[in-house]
Amino acid sequence: MFGLVKKNKDIEQLLRILEMDAANNYKDAVQEDIKRIETEIASQESIGKLKENQKKHYEEILNGLRSQYQHFTHQDQGKILF
Repeated sequence: MFGLVKKNKDIEQLLRILEMDAANNYKDAVQEDIKRIETEIASQESIGKLKENQKKHYEEILNGLRSQYQHFTHQDQGKILF
C-alpha cells in the first residue's frame, strides 16, 4: 500500500524501549535492546510473522541503530572524560 510497511507490534515495542533507554542514558541497556531487536526480527521471521518487506525495513532500522549507538557504552565514557 503506497510503500508503507505494516508495523510489527513486538518489534515496535522493543524500539520504543530502546528510545526510552537512550533518552535516560542507560548505555548498557541500549546495547542489550539492540541485541533483543535483532533476536526478535529473526524470531518473527522464523515463525512466518514477518514479511520480506517488513524484514528489510526493520533490518535497515537495526543497522542504523548499530551505527548510531556503536560507541554508546560506559567503557567509552572514560576516553571522553579523561
